[in-house]
Amino acid sequence: MKTKSIIVISAMSIVFALLMSLYVPAYLQCSEGLQWDLSCSFHENISALDEFLIKKATTVFEMALDKYRIDSSQLSVHNGVRWGSAPEKFFMAESIAHDGNRYFLKTLFEENTSIDKINVQIFRIISDKCMYEHMVYANGCEDVYLKELKIPVPPQGLDSLLIQNDIDYLPDNLVVSGGWGFDGDPGCGVVIDTDDVTHWFGIDSISDPREMTFYSENPHPCKVNTSSCYCSAQMDLTVLTLDELSYFTEEEEEKYANILLDYIKNNAGMKNIEQKFKIGKLNLNFTDTNAVGYCGERPGDNRINFFSGAIVNGYVKDYGLDKELSLLCALNDDAKWWERK
Repeated sequence: MKTKSIIVISAMSIVFALLMSLYVPAYLQCSEGLQWDLSCSFHENISALDEFLIKKATTVFEMALDKYRIDSSQLSVHNGVRWGSAPEKFFMAESIAHDGNRYFLKTLFEENTSIDKINVQIFRIISDKCMYEHMVYANGCEDVYLKELKIPVPPQGLDSLLIQNDIDYLPDNLVVSGGWGFDGDPGCGVVIDTDDVTHWFGIDSISDPREMTFYSENPHPCKVNTSSCYCSAQMDLTVLTLDELSYFTEEEEEKYANILLDYIKNNAGMKNIEQKFKIGKLNLNFTDTNAVGYCGERPGDNRINFFSGAIVNGYVKDYGLDKELSLLCALNDDAKWWERK
């Protein structure tokens, strides 16, 4: 394991420390890596069973991080709040990786469940608007500011195929995207090798890859109002390689906000979309060089609070609702709400 430090926190201790400045139980280890300030005093102990279960959850989380090849420098684990008399125990954690990325993990299991039978959900934290202390109290951040990791990267067979084709790479430079098919689970992806050469590829199956086709360039780059496996891979690759997000100027923001407001107002299919939003720039290159990507946030407590699309020559050519804010979305923290009544 590459994990350097493990911090175990009681959810009730967090409540006391934040709201009442009371003492923190003995099993809390203080660390500057936490997102809030806790004064550590050790005056009580947890039961041997609870200590065992916390260690068990920690092992499960470490195994999950290894499975996804996340090189964690710090793992903070605590038992979550679970109401009622259900036999399952709920645990949550935050992992801070060496590359600076932060991940939120959670699991639920009964005391006697074997480690290999315990499932873990891992989310990449994509916005500080949803800090770890918010997640502790299950306020729905998973639906908005977290991106769930669905596929361990790389699958074992894919790793072997890349090696067979003499591609030497680091796991952080590999992107795998799910495709669709009437039979199986085909996919595509892109990898940057140790010589900084980019290889695009298609695979016959994500879960059990046996055949791989290579391309010197993206065979299906992002096209306005069109979805594709390779566009998804292109977006993920851009997240990996883009050094800095580009933002709209004030003039550009006003221009594209007004274009979008006109589109929502005059499009019959948008009658249920409120004419109010924050807008930012989607840092994505399309096949149409005149296309400008946009993205943003909708008001209220909608199940789907975000959107993205493209404007070409002053006209909205694509608009879609998103469950999460794209990592390529350059949206200022103090962005203005644009609206028409």
